[in-house]
Amino acid sequence: MGSRQSVAISPATARSFSLDIGLPKPLPVISGMYPAAGPAGQKVVLWGNYLLGVKSVSFNGTPATGAVSSSAQSVVVAVPSGATTGPVTLTSINGSVTTTQDSTVN
Repeated sequence: MGSRQSVAISPATARSFSLDIGLPKPLPVISGMYPAAGPAGQKVVLWGNYLLGVKSVSFNGTPATGAVSSSAQSVVVAVPSGATTGPVTLTSINGSVTTTQDSTVN
């Protein structure tokens, strides 16, 4: 596998550097959520690893809006209206992960 490196420089102070040496991108990992139960509208913290670049979060198949990656280890999202008890699925720029623990919607 070849290696690739690129540098992108955007407005004045923002800089980005990427080095691709052919290794696979790390898939997101969810280690836990708090609280694990609550009504629609309840904010839930998902924590784990490789959680930057969140594209979507769904509660038992019901899409949530406004998921915020506050770090590579946590995401805050509100339980969407119409969600039912079941697993939470997070999709990031590197792939998807589904919790083994259900989120209880009450």
